[in-house]
Amino acid sequence: MYTVPAARELPVYMVSIPNPYLGDYKRLAIFPIALILISLFFIPQIKLGVDFRGGTLIRLGAIGDPSADVIQTALVDGGLAVTSIKVLDDPVNASAKIVEIELEQDEELLAADTAKTVFFSKIDDVSRLEADADTGAEGAADAYAKAKVDIDASADIIFNAAGLDTKASDIKQTNELSKAVAAASAKMRDDRKASLISLLGDSSPYTSISFDEVSASLSSKFIERAGTTMLIAAVFVTIAVFLFFRTIVPSIAVLVGALADVIIALGAMGLFGIPFSLASFAAILMLIGFSLDTDVLLTMRVIKRKEGTAAERAFDAFKTGATMSVAALAAFIVLFVLGSITHISTYYEIAAVAICGLVGDLFATWGINAIIILHYAQSREKNGRLIEEKPIFKSIFEG
Repeated sequence: MYTVPAARELPVYMVSIPNPYLGDYKRLAIFPIALILISLFFIPQIKLGVDFRGGTLIRLGAIGDPSADVIQTALVDGGLAVTSIKVLDDPVNASAKIVEIELEQDEELLAADTAKTVFFSKIDDVSRLEADADTGAEGAADAYAKAKVDIDASADIIFNAAGLDTKASDIKQTNELSKAVAAASAKMRDDRKASLISLLGDSSPYTSISFDEVSASLSSKFIERAGTTMLIAAVFVTIAVFLFFRTIVPSIAVLVGALADVIIALGAMGLFGIPFSLASFAAILMLIGFSLDTDVLLTMRVIKRKEGTAAERAFDAFKTGATMSVAALAAFIVLFVLGSITHISTYYEIAAVAICGLVGDLFATWGINAIIILHYAQSREKNGRLIEEKPIFKSIFEG
């Protein structure tokens, strides 16, 4: 009978757990599969954070006892769409409050921001056409006139949003038009900020205020980059896993474990109202890495090692992997408590997603992956010895 070496002996609470992989271990998959199905139901309920949705996050250091209803009424009467208002205790000053306000993207600002993006994406080409027209190049004057009308339309949208009577067609030089558009865009943002400060000052006196504004164009870039990052990560992880194990079933098991962790984490975000932001997205990427650690540990112990039975090797891997998960959970619980006390959303979101994902990893890795790997190993055991594997890329690696 194989015995775990003393160097890898684990705490008493782990040693006392009976080996769940003896007997009908396939029943272990029931709970994690149910957890994944429940998570799939809650994933559509995930709310986008300001980073991906666009909008404005305002943080006030309020005086006295601010009322969320009063603040919301003042902002709505001012023509603003309020997503949420939170009144929190100040962790530094017990007699003060912190107010966090999320505003939706203003439609007029959204249109102006889109127009600004279009304008500055075309202005260089129009400037070159203007230079060609000034030199008398054939056909350049007509091309410039047509292009100028196009950017004038975008510029007029920005001028209107800034409350200016300026007409883009009255500004003949593209260099001057570019400066005017930039100035109008800055005025539009400054006027909106001044209006917000005035509305908030009337509804809730404060000692400090901060603005975190994400435009629609920037949020769309965040979404695009996030999707690209996930795709690249998935491709490279798939390649690395297949090249490392060179067999189909263990490689698929490792990838299934990472996917299950992500699904469970996303489901928890939808259930508990954790917004999908840059912080929570980073936590999901981190979870993929941790999932690969535990899945590779399991696969290496069961497939590559020869001592003891496959069930004993799986249980040995479980004790090591579970200890890793418990240690990581303890660290993120501390971060979660810190984020809750200090009201730092980045800490809170990273820790909350990581905790949910790590709990999911415990069930997915040792309730689904372990079953796949253990069944794979036992089906190839003969007289207590593992039959030699046939890598799918054997010819490549043997030259």
